[in-house]
Amino acid sequence: MTPNETIKKRRGELKLTLRELGDKIGVTAGMIQRYECGYVKNIRFDRAKLLAEVLGVSAAEIMGLGEYAPEPTQKRKAEKEKANAIEKAGGILDIIERMAEMIEKGTITAEEFAEMKHKLLNNEL
Repeated sequence: MTPNETIKKRRGELKLTLRELGDKIGVTAGMIQRYECGYVKNIRFDRAKLLAEVLGVSAAEIMGLGEYAPEPTQKRKAEKEKANAIEKAGGILDIIERMAEMIEKGTITAEEFAEMKHKLLNNEL
């Protein structure tokens, strides 16, 4: 993959506009567009380094010296987010089970349970 293809692909994956990416590295949206179209063949090292950090690729990739691969930190971040989501889901199920026990004991009504469950699942608690 060419550097311009890498920049365009990663910007799309990260859902960044030309302007947002430009703002993050201190250039105009037009300059980012020139990078993506391949009009700029030799990106300055300081900008390549900033682009690499923002896009999660190596500076070598931005400079055309390597292949695209997500940085290990991105993989770890995604794994951590997944683990947090699983943990949160387990916590929600525990709360719902405890609330169901409360209905059985008569300490809350079915309507109160339904309302609390709705709030819990919609992060309103």
